[in-house]
This record gives sequence, structure tokens and C-alpha cells, in this order.
Amino acid sequence: MDRWGIRMILHVSGLRSLSPATFVLRFDRGGISFRPGQYLRLGLPERIDRREYSIYSAVGDAYLEVLVREVEGGLVSGQLRRLRPGDELAVEGPFGTFTRPNDASVQGRYLLVATGTGISPFHSFALSDSTLDYLLLHGVRASSEFYEHSSFDSRRLVRCVTRERGGDFAGRVTDYLRSHPQGSDALCYLCGNCDMIYEAFAILRDQGFAPERIYTEVYF
Repeated sequence: MDRWGIRMILHVSGLRSLSPATFVLRFDRGGISFRPGQYLRLGLPERIDRREYSIYSAVGDAYLEVLVREVEGGLVSGQLRRLRPGDELAVEGPFGTFTRPNDASVQGRYLLVATGTGISPFHSFALSDSTLDYLLLHGVRASSEFYEHSSFDSRRLVRCVTRERGGDFAGRVTDYLRSHPQGSDALCYLCGNCDMIYEAFAILRDQGFAPERIYTEVYF
């Protein structure tokens, strides 16, 4: 694959379930170079359907991983769930600009806000740079959606849970942002459903964040 993201066929090396509906798919690296926050388009070689998934693995890993939620009636997610080691996978990419700035002068503290599987690019962020200064807010409905939280520094993680007891904060990530202003000096990355992103963006702007310091990636 060249730097423009040419399509190639790679082989699945494993799949691990994180919940009844969510799994991590691992496959060959294939020489792909990427930046944390970028995504791939995946599908079966003999099919035309493709879906976009943020890269879940670290830049130094010998393999690639994506975090997939199997959607009821979803075509591609169901096909990916049925893959087994050795099966072929059509891969396009990497794509996307939901990445850390190249300019070191604008880097610093990171505020990472995710809902559900929107945590995927932040998993790559944290695993790729052990020195990253971040606070991660992860919004979920239940503790079954704590997707491999052990990969993160527990002192830098706030688990926001809405439908059961548990976690670190009872409520949505936007509720946490309202009640815990973070200071407008951070670089803020929002990844998840569009309603969360619109609401969080407005909260951050009200708290003094400049729009150029807020990055967004919508997960449908």
C-alpha cells in the first residue's frame, strides 16, 4: 500500500469479543503506515460494501486492529464478525485527519471525549505514546461497554455511565463537562455520536475553548 491508501488484501489473525455486540478484529499489518486517529475502510474481497473503522492498535504494533460494534441488520459488521484466522479482508486506507498536530508548539494537554466505540482512536493515541498528557472521558450506558479500559492510565480516565451504577460519574460525558470545566488550554478531541459532539462543542465554546482547538469525528 502506498501513502494514498491503495486497496489491498490482508489476512485475519484473530478476533476477540469484548461484549455480546462488540469485538476487536486483528489482521496483518501489510506494511501500512498510519497516524493515531486515522481510519481504514474494510470489507470482504468479493463484496463491494465497505465500512470505515478507526484504527485501534498502536503505531508500533506488528498488526492492525479495529474495534467493531455489530449492528443489528448491519451488513459489513456481521460479515466481519464471522471472519476467522486466515480469512481474507479487503483493506483501504489509512484516511482521515483526526490526528495530533505535527507542530509541537501547539501540543500540550489533551482532553479526549468519547461515547461507545468512539473510544477506538483514543486507544491508539494512548498506546502509541506513553508520555501523552491526557484526560479521557468515556460515556457508556453500562459497564459492559468499558472496552479494554485497562489499556489506559486509570488516573486519566473518567467512566461516565448513564443506565446503571458503576463507573466514576453517573451521567453523560456532557454532564461531566458542564460540572467539571477543564480549562481552555487543552486540545480537545470529540469522537462519538453527533448529538454528543454538538452538545460538547457548545459547552467547550462556552468555557472559552477556541474552535481551532476542538477536533471532531462523528461515529454513526
